[in-house]
Amino acid sequence: MSPWQQWFAASDPDRHGWWRLIRFDQVDGDGKPVGKAQVAMTPGNYPRQFPSEAIAQRAAGYLNSEEAEDSAHA
Repeated sequence: MSPWQQWFAASDPDRHGWWRLIRFDQVDGDGKPVGKAQVAMTPGNYPRQFPSEAIAQRAAGYLNSEEAEDSAHA
């Protein structure tokens, strides 16, 4: 899996100084992202937003480890 296909912190263009989590479904032959980024959403269907990059990076690590664990048990 490409690093682009895992959740990572990105600045939120709609809220200056806030961060969100994004990832891409596909990468090209050079490993570059293709298409529109997916944004991590809450159960209430709102974008997950974080007040700092460090908090967003921790959340991304958690989501990536949860998904890796889920796929290992599938």
